[in-house]
Amino acid sequence: MGVQIKNNAYSTLLAGITSTATTINVAVGEGAHFPSASVASGNYFYATIIDTSNNLEVVKVTDRSNDTLTVARGQDGTTARSFALGDRIELRVTAALLGDLPIRTINEDDIDDGAVVSSKLAASGVSAGQFGGNGLTPRITVNSKGLVTAITEDAAVVDRQIFTGDVGGATGTNFTWTKPNKGTYALIQMWGGGAGGTRTAANGSHANGGGGGGYLEKFILLADLPNASYSGTVGQGGAGKTSSDGNGASGGTTTFLGYSVGGGEGRLGIQQGVSFTAGDMNVVALGGAPFTTLPGGQQTGDGVATAWISTAPSWRSYLNQFANFCGGAGVRKDTTKRQMVDGYTISDGNGQNSIFGGGGGGGKPVAAGAASSGGQSMAGGNGGASSVFDSGSGSNGSTPGGGGGGGFSAGGSGGAGRVVITVW
Repeated sequence: MGVQIKNNAYSTLLAGITSTATTINVAVGEGAHFPSASVASGNYFYATIIDTSNNLEVVKVTDRSNDTLTVARGQDGTTARSFALGDRIELRVTAALLGDLPIRTINEDDIDDGAVVSSKLAASGVSAGQFGGNGLTPRITVNSKGLVTAITEDAAVVDRQIFTGDVGGATGTNFTWTKPNKGTYALIQMWGGGAGGTRTAANGSHANGGGGGGYLEKFILLADLPNASYSGTVGQGGAGKTSSDGNGASGGTTTFLGYSVGGGEGRLGIQQGVSFTAGDMNVVALGGAPFTTLPGGQQTGDGVATAWISTAPSWRSYLNQFANFCGGAGVRKDTTKRQMVDGYTISDGNGQNSIFGGGGGGGKPVAAGAASSGGQSMAGGNGGASSVFDSGSGSNGSTPGGGGGGGFSAGGSGGAGRVVITVW
């Protein structure tokens, strides 16, 4: 819809016209030289009539039906006049034609700083401002012509999925992680389940809190994970002992992408099935190691608990527990032994602290006194406190991976394992 143009359009008048005529007939068959025009479509064109004396008039053709033109006379500053048979009619470049073409003239005001106002922009334009920075990523939307229609901001973290196991469950909880369709890196964080606490109704020696679950973290490029989804298992929190005196259940192992994280120990012996012949070694329930298996063999660095026994008359027992990624040990108070964790005397049965794994559960006192607190953890769950000597139950460990506290009526359950997958 609008002004029409066509190359080399011309003809001659089939009959003379007066200065007031609004219909012009051109030579037979030559109307097709000119563009189409009609009132209904809104298409029109400008034509110039010129006589043998070079007098001319510009007319606006609003309708063309074959060789008949309907016109508005005296256009573009010219005067309507009479023309004779055979005078020429042509499609020429005129000021009116150029003015009607859809060309936007760029004025200086359009490009001066601060002069572009909303009325000079398309309705789908965006507001001025800064986008991105401070952990935000700009997201730009354009239309088919390249016009920016929207700018929004995404947080640097584009996806976060959390999978948590059961507390006091019999088995781990299976899950499936769906890989997001955007992002570059994934941080995988895994906690094993915390162990349940011991039940010791009488003044016995088995009064341990449960060990805390271990911890693993791994940065992975999303491009190195070709599948759309991956499955794993979150370790359960071990159930505290309730029906009779004895140890709580160990925490479940968490597995994902071929990695495994051990749960906390719920028995009195040392973790990983390592046995000691001296009976008095049974003074701790160790936290889970961060790796149960790795390529090249068993993990032997930080996170593996080791212990020594002295044969001195005092039957001193020492525990060297590296707790950076391992869950904290659950310990008990025993007035007949001197107990130490990382060089600090454990005289009150408090669970061992852990930096990343779950904290150990508190051990029930063997004499009248206050309950023992659970170990704390910077990233995992805290261990549950014990009961007092002759009443009550141990508290549950916090998720993820906190060990349950030892108790008089019942041991507390360990905190569940967890998997957190964060994508940037």
